[in-house]
Order: sequence, then C-alpha cells, then structure tokens
Amino acid sequence: MTVPRLIERVWWALVQFAVPDSCLACGRTLGHNQRHLCHRCRANVRPDLRFVKVLRAAPGEQQDAPSFAYVLRMNDATRALIHALKYGGRSSLAGELAALVAAALSKSGYASGDVVVPVPLHSTRRRERGFNQSALIAARLADLLAIPFADALVRTRPTRAQTGLGRRERLLNVARAFAARTRVDGQSVILVDDVLTTGATLAEAARALRSAGAIEVRCVAVAGKPTEHAS
Repeated sequence: MTVPRLIERVWWALVQFAVPDSCLACGRTLGHNQRHLCHRCRANVRPDLRFVKVLRAAPGEQQDAPSFAYVLRMNDATRALIHALKYGGRSSLAGELAALVAAALSKSGYASGDVVVPVPLHSTRRRERGFNQSALIAARLADLLAIPFADALVRTRPTRAQTGLGRRERLLNVARAFAARTRVDGQSVILVDDVLTTGATLAEAARALRSAGAIEVRCVAVAGKPTEHAS
C-alpha cells in the first residue's frame, strides 16, 4: 500500500472513531434523520445521468465503442461519500450510491441490460482493501435493476493509481490489464466503476468484455468531472 493511501485510510478511521455522527463532507454534527451528510451537503448530491465523450476508440473499433456516463458531479460531498466507502469502511454506502445510480439510469431509460459487471481490482489491491468498492456498488445496482450480476473480469496485472497521470500515461498504465473470466456472448453489459476521469480504465475493461462476446457495453460511473474527459 502506498504512503498516501495508508494516510488516507488512517485519516478516515480516525474521523469515524472521533466524530461518528458528523457530516463526512463538512464536519457539522448530523441532525435527526441525517445520515453520512448534513442537509446542506446532501443538497449537492444530485443524481443525473451525464453522457460524456472520452478517449477515442482505436481504428476499426468505432462501431463497437462503448458509451460512457456518470451520475454524480465530483464535489466535496460526492468525494466524501466515495472515500468513506473506499477508505473508511462504510460499506453501507455502496447501497446508497447504487440507489442513486439506479434512479438516474431508470429516469434516463438506460437501465436495461443483460448483466451488470464491475471493474475489478487486482488481487493484491483487493487484499489490501479487503473488498472491491465497484463490485459492492455493482452488486447492489444489479439487485435494484433486477439484472444478473457477474464478476466477469479480472485485472491481470497490478497498475498504478490513475490519479496524477496524464492521458498517455493512463492509457499505458491500464493497457491490456483486463481479461474476461467468463464469456458474455450476445449480452448487453452495464460496466460499473466508482469514478470516471479520462475513461481509460473503463475503455480497457470494455474492450475485454467485447473480446468475450458482449454485443454492447455501457460504462457507468458513480461520479465524474466534466473537465476531465477527453474527446
């Protein structure tokens, strides 16, 4: 585990221990019927499916290129929820985030599919964290949409964290880093991740699903930033 990740995990553990009833984003004491966020910060968590253009498909892949969307704009409140799930051990947040995604997908008519698949962590990272946050969210999402869940991908090699990397570095970092553990022949796949930045990770995972027989891949992330996507 890298030093910054260790520091972040320790920080979230201390916050949860010291002030378990405070807003994850601003630190205010939570009132009655408030959970995780105060009313003011909760108002900044507005689910709305936003389609984006990301990394261009390689030559010959335009027809099969996946679509990309995210549900929440990345801000202090959204980041607090995701970080509390990933580093603070608040696994119940997977269900809350999945519910927001399900609502946005259903509202947009984007909820249909044959299977829901999470972007996998490498086995080393999963052992460090104890779980894959994208898999937790995807499993809850599958239940809400009444669509089968399949842990259909594996990460074949460890990769660096994408944060802080440029576009080319991100592409190289995840190139051929995914493979299918099961076939998805003729299926429409909803591919789920927690955060969408440039789309390099989702694009590479989608490529592995297409190679395993998927006829369509819809990439959906919980959160993203409009300025981070490259057309």
